[in-house]
Amino acid sequence: MNPEVPPLRCRFFHEMVGLLAETMSPARREQEVFRHLIELEMQAEAGDASETSCRVIASVRRMAGNAIIRADLPLIRG
Repeated sequence: MNPEVPPLRCRFFHEMVGLLAETMSPARREQEVFRHLIELEMQAEAGDASETSCRVIASVRRMAGNAIIRADLPLIRG
C-alpha cells in the first residue's frame, strides 16, 4: 500500500466520510460540517491516526472553510 494513501480502516477517516455523507439542513450544512471537521481533526491528531489521515482531514476542513468564505463574499458582476 502506498504510504501516502490513508488506510481505509482508519476510524477517523471513516468518521469523516460519514460526516460528509450526512443529510443536514441546507442553510447550516457548511458551518456544521466545518465545525465537525475541526473537532474530528483535533481528535485524529490526539488519537492514533496516521499522519496521512490527519493531512486528508485537514485538507477537507480547509476546503469546507474556503467554501464558507466564498459563500459570504459578494458576487461582483461586470
